[in-house]
Amino acid sequence: MSERHLGITHYQVLGIEPGAGEEDIRRAFRRMRALFDTDSVTIYGLYRDSDVEQEVVRLKRAVETLLDPMARQRYDQQLFGRRHAGSRTSDAPADPARRPQDDRPAERPAPRPSAIRPADPIAAAGLRPEDPIDGAALARIREACAIRLEEIAERTKISMFTLRSIEADQYDDLPAPVYLRGFLRQLATYLGLPTEKVIRNYIAAVEAWQASLARRR
Repeated sequence: MSERHLGITHYQVLGIEPGAGEEDIRRAFRRMRALFDTDSVTIYGLYRDSDVEQEVVRLKRAVETLLDPMARQRYDQQLFGRRHAGSRTSDAPADPARRPQDDRPAERPAPRPSAIRPADPIAAAGLRPEDPIDGAALARIREACAIRLEEIAERTKISMFTLRSIEADQYDDLPAPVYLRGFLRQLATYLGLPTEKVIRNYIAAVEAWQASLARRR
């Protein structure tokens, strides 16, 4: 079964936008490959060896396709249609209307003393401990901690596109679940949140959305 039929594209596997250039693709591959390294603490205890091997194969298939101009053109034609395939392989954003207006290189944020962060980020955001953590809640908590999204991207190496998609609950733009869990763990750790609760709540919301889509088909 193809990535398209699974709802996961090569672009989502690598956590990049469809208009990404060659260097962005290579950088994304290195980042994601490191995530699934056998010594990676991000995936330790989360996945079986066979699952990791499967995701590494998917990563390699994605990068090989997108770095081959002819293969990428054919793939984009299948994914987006012939009319849009040519523009998808450029360095320009695939869909300016969906791209956040402030997605510009930001100045490197200066490190802030950890003392200014609230001891209880969930309470500081006006949330209760039992409230589910979705994208909107993550955004509220981040803002309550006075943390910029650019800072998280710089420190965790998660792309701005993926971080914005997580906070906006844009499930169709998120990477495969095996990658998403690792990103959510990094994000929760950076914000001082209970990692298992964040992962459990967010993945449950994604699965509910996927189930809703399947019922409508």
